[in-house]
This record gives sequence, structure tokens and C-alpha cells, in this order.
Amino acid sequence: MRKANTQTPCSETNNPSPSSALIYTARAENNNGFFRDILQLYVSEGSAIADLTWGRGKFWDGIDQSKYELIRLDKYTPCDVNADFRAVPLADASRDAVIFDPPYVTRMSFKARTKGNPAGSNQKDAFGVNATGPKNEREIDELYAAGTAEARRILKRGGILILKTMDTQRWRHIELANLPGFKLIDLFVVVTKGLPPGKAYAQKHARKNHSYFMIFQKLRRAV
Repeated sequence: MRKANTQTPCSETNNPSPSSALIYTARAENNNGFFRDILQLYVSEGSAIADLTWGRGKFWDGIDQSKYELIRLDKYTPCDVNADFRAVPLADASRDAVIFDPPYVTRMSFKARTKGNPAGSNQKDAFGVNATGPKNEREIDELYAAGTAEARRILKRGGILILKTMDTQRWRHIELANLPGFKLIDLFVVVTKGLPPGKAYAQKHARKNHSYFMIFQKLRRAV
């Protein structure tokens, strides 16, 4: 398992790399662009990976999946294994890395994207939010707790958890920073390209136009 890049910093070398080759924590970029960088930094080719919330596989766009021992899991969309991320049919300590992108909005808070509602979501079906998804913040918390616990079970010691999330009514990325059994080792801020869809309303707070990739390493003890 390749760890985070420990090479000599560019400022200490005789021939530093150009700034365009560096990976930064925040920019306006699609998810797959950040995901490619995360794999480069934290997951070596040939690693055993479980993507617990495959959906449409958008994180992997432009990435050669054959370079990894990848298992695609999802309860609602066709993939390698149809399974709920809270109980996956994988052995303990069998994966070098796990990808987890749970729902972070409730089915009560927004409508599906249609011609009449272009500001709606187009991701609801991927998580079954239309029928069985979380209806409140407590249920979202339960999904995060169950999914990350299952991720920890199947990760090898020192394995990497790549968690996608977004703040809503709560600062969820702060709450997740001390995830039991893991150490947060990196944080990427995904800034939305252009303005997010929406309609005029009496604004009381800044509109959120970013999400996060949180990178965790499995600790020896579940504390």
C-alpha cells in the first residue's frame, strides 16, 4: 500500500517541478479530476479497492479501472455486486482502499430534476432516495455511521477511506473529522463549476457551492 508522497519538497530540490504538476486542495473541478489526484497520492496501482456506492461510476470517468483490483458495489444500480453499503459481502481486512459517497440530503428537502424543475437533483435514484432514502438528519447520521463502520471492517490496517460529503444544515465535514477508528489525513474542497442551480429567495446565509473529499487512514484501534 503506497502511503502519502514523502519525497523531498520541491523547494529543496535542484530541479523543482512546475506548479502545474502539483496537486492542490481546492479548485473548480469535476469529482473525477479530484478522484484521479487522490488515487495518485494515496492508492497505488494494483491495490484492492471497494467502491461501496458505485452509482453511475462518475468518479472513475477517465481513469483506467483495470489498473486496480476494483469491486463495484451498489444497492440500486447494475454493477459487480448488488449490496447495501451497510452490509457488504467482503472479508474483513481485505481492501487497501474504500470509496464511500453516501446521500447527504434528505428525500424531504428537494425534488427530482425534471423539465419543469431544472434546479432539482438528478442523483436521487442512485441512492433510492425516492422511496427509501433518509427523511431526516438523524437517518443520514445513521447511514454515515453504518457505512464507515463497514468500510473500516473491510479495510486492511493502514488502509485508505475516500469519503465524499457536503455541508447542508450542519457542518458535516467538521463532525466527520474525528471519525471513530480513522485518522483524517487530507481534505479536498470541490468547488462547483459555474453557479449552482437555484431560484431567487430571501437569502440569510451564503449559498454553498462546494463539497469535500475527506481522506482517512484506518487506525489500529477503533477509538
